[in-house]
Amino acid sequence: MIKKIKVLIADDHELIRQGLERIISFEDDLTVIYEAKDGIDVIDFLKKKCRMYSF
Repeated sequence: MIKKIKVLIADDHELIRQGLERIISFEDDLTVIYEAKDGIDVIDFLKKKCRMYSF
């Protein structure tokens, strides 16, 4: 089994996020764990999912 690299996509344009997710979906060793619309969305996600880090 291949260990997948987790990818977080952040862009303010939904079409760009969708396109990147589609491209990444063709790679067996990559997986998109989250699509963020801006930096604040990224920080909020990381605060919830990555409790080991302090933001």
